[in-house]
Amino acid sequence: MKTHHLIYRIMMFGLPALLTITASSRAGDFTIDALAMVKAHNEKRAMVGSPEVKWSKELESKAINRLKQLQKLGCVMKHSGPGENLFWASARETANKKNAFGQWIWHGEVQKISEKDVVFMWAGEKEMYSYKQGTCSAPLGETCGHYTQLVWKDTREIGCGRSICKDKSQVWLCLYAPAGNIIGEKPY
Repeated sequence: MKTHHLIYRIMMFGLPALLTITASSRAGDFTIDALAMVKAHNEKRAMVGSPEVKWSKELESKAINRLKQLQKLGCVMKHSGPGENLFWASARETANKKNAFGQWIWHGEVQKISEKDVVFMWAGEKEMYSYKQGTCSAPLGETCGHYTQLVWKDTREIGCGRSICKDKSQVWLCLYAPAGNIIGEKPY
């Protein structure tokens, strides 16, 4: 079986960052494992001394409503404002047989992406963030904003969801309260 490479995109304030890793998942509703998402966030927050966050059903509901809006627009990656992290993963493209001309017949399936995978990708922006200078050295089209929101010291609650799109790609969204990434302030 031949496997095509996978694309992940995280997005903060309209700036995409393309990343590549491998995984696989089932299609389903908009809910995720809240305990796993909180645990993944709190592990990264503990590394910088930020207090733990807890799950908010209200934020989860808002995240799911926002994902439904994005799904109606074709699963676009579009932010609605501060305090929101987005993550996108392509469908997993595979081929297990060839046509009469010897060409692979490709088909997509939903990748298995865990809550920990999503947080890991957002936290990967830490390498581009200088706490001492309070600056981000991300290349054009990338950002440090997912990381800084993830560990923002004043954030106390999160609520998240996931949308499986028609093309079997997926969008994950987390909302944070209070929102972070306040200009002139350091995240922790």
